[in-house]
Amino acid sequence: MGEKNQAIMKHGDLHLLITHFWALIPRGGSLPDEVWRQRHQIILRIQHVQGLSLFCLALFTGHGLVASILGGMLVSGLALLAASDRLTRHPRAALASMSAFASSALLVHYSGGYIEMHFHFFVMVALIALYQDWLPFLVNLGLVVVHHGTIGVLAPSSVYNHAAALAHPWTWALIHGAFVLAETAAILTYWRLNELANQELMATEQRFRLVIESAPNGMLISDGNGAIILVNAQVERCFGYQREELLGQPVECLIAERHRGWYQTLRTAFCQAPTVRDMNSLPDLFGRRKDGTAFPVEFSLTPIETSTGRQVLASIVDITERKQAKSKQTRLLTVLNASLNEIYMFRTDTLRFTYVNQSALDNLGYTLEAMQALTPIDIKPEVTEASFRELVNPLLTGEQAQLIFQTVHQRKNGSTYSVEVHLQVVGQGEERTFLAFIYDVTARKQQEHRQATEHAITQLLLESNTLEEAVPGILERICRTLDWNVGVLWRVDEEMQVLRCAEVWGEQHTDCAQFIERTRQSNFAMGIGLPGRVWKSRRVEWITDVTRDDNFPRAPYAVDAGLHAAFAFPIGSGDRLHGVIEFFATALREPDQKLLDMVDGLAGQVSQFLDRKQTEQRLQQAKDQAEQAVREKAQVLATVEAFFIGVTDQGTVSEWTNR
Repeated sequence: MGEKNQAIMKHGDLHLLITHFWALIPRGGSLPDEVWRQRHQIILRIQHVQGLSLFCLALFTGHGLVASILGGMLVSGLALLAASDRLTRHPRAALASMSAFASSALLVHYSGGYIEMHFHFFVMVALIALYQDWLPFLVNLGLVVVHHGTIGVLAPSSVYNHAAALAHPWTWALIHGAFVLAETAAILTYWRLNELANQELMATEQRFRLVIESAPNGMLISDGNGAIILVNAQVERCFGYQREELLGQPVECLIAERHRGWYQTLRTAFCQAPTVRDMNSLPDLFGRRKDGTAFPVEFSLTPIETSTGRQVLASIVDITERKQAKSKQTRLLTVLNASLNEIYMFRTDTLRFTYVNQSALDNLGYTLEAMQALTPIDIKPEVTEASFRELVNPLLTGEQAQLIFQTVHQRKNGSTYSVEVHLQVVGQGEERTFLAFIYDVTARKQQEHRQATEHAITQLLLESNTLEEAVPGILERICRTLDWNVGVLWRVDEEMQVLRCAEVWGEQHTDCAQFIERTRQSNFAMGIGLPGRVWKSRRVEWITDVTRDDNFPRAPYAVDAGLHAAFAFPIGSGDRLHGVIEFFATALREPDQKLLDMVDGLAGQVSQFLDRKQTEQRLQQAKDQAEQAVREKAQVLATVEAFFIGVTDQGTVSEWTNR
């Protein structure tokens, strides 16, 4: 049993040894056709030169014209036969090998067997090894061995020129063969290593070609002159050519005619400074299909260094669909930006804005870049992040398709306005985003507030007996409903001809205490301060910022209180001015015509109220006077002793005394 195992082990070692030895042996025939053709042409040129050289050498050494011609013709003739395209690679290489052997044999023969000339055999063996093909190599090697042995016996003086070799030609043939064998081993080693390197190179090239072929974009490779040497299937589909039609053609044939000059200039600059380059500096670069139609493309160039020189890898992308999508997006953005309503898009995770239309930017006073760093919470002062996420959660969970709610937006300058929000989620998966359409309901809210204010003031005036009784409610109602912070009533002091503060209402949470106190202590002559201006002009006056007004004595106190906008209007009846009502706000406000119209109406209501109250007062006074006269007359008659009878013009008794 042990001997059998040892035999198996020895058999395995032998098989392993043979396998390793076989791995060292070149396979042959691995050269690409183009490389083989180039090497074959070089070898044939060398043989033609050697044929001519041998002809000259034969003449010089006195072998006669015929022998010289025959020798030269033998070498060159075999080379001519090897040049025939009708033959395949193997016979052509074998003929070239015979020509190389003949040149070595004739050189030794013409030299009289000089031992130094035998080195030519070594050179020719190495030369034929360039084919990396066993047939020509073995032909050349076999002819060398046979020549040294056979010719050495039959005509030793044609091969050797020393006595030992002439006496023992086969011995010296074996000696020469040993050296040839050593050269052969070196050549085979180089040959095999070269094959392995070429196999790896070919495998790399094959992988590269597979990558190029499977690329989703059009890919082509051109040489340093711009001629196409490789294209993938995408180029065929994109441009409508067969790849055989494009090989050898300039890359410019795929560029629209109007851009070819530009492309040539850019390619020249690229070749001078070869770096990865995007060739899209021209806004609209168009390619050209085989049928002549043009279409938008993107070009990018990448330099490739190869053993045959620099090549250029071009990536080509048909961007027709992208252009169409971009055009649609541009039209959509144009529509969105043209909308008078505000439109926002913001992320579902971070809540940061991704798109804000122009109407929103103009209203808020921000740039798009600034808005993209903000969230809805930053422009909604009444909302916290927690409350907002709770509000929109039904949209994210799918419980609701849309949310509609009202809130307040804050501009960059701090002013606010009322809005109605229509919010929904659009997109799927990671592309989901919030889309909000915002309607500015400030005008509607203000109109509602103005109508409510007018109604409330009308009710106050109906329920009040005097202006002093109605004014506190009027001041508070206007301030609370129309967002003003301080309201003041000024009454005319007829004797001193000044306006004096009669009533003040102010929000308790504002820092207006000193301003209100100063207002109570102030009085204004006609034309001085805001109340004085109204007294003089007898019309509504508006100040956008009292802190910058030259005719506002209370400006320092307004600055401390943070008050800015103000307006005032006169109240009176007929030509008589009873007083002035003024209001202040902490925000900067431009004149609001609708508010001014409401104030005119309010002034008219107050005027009617005053006129009615004056009429009621006069009637009451007349009534009181009549009743007083009756009482006085009755008292007079009661004290007279005579009897009186009153008779009308018609003779009817109208009154009489008891006596």
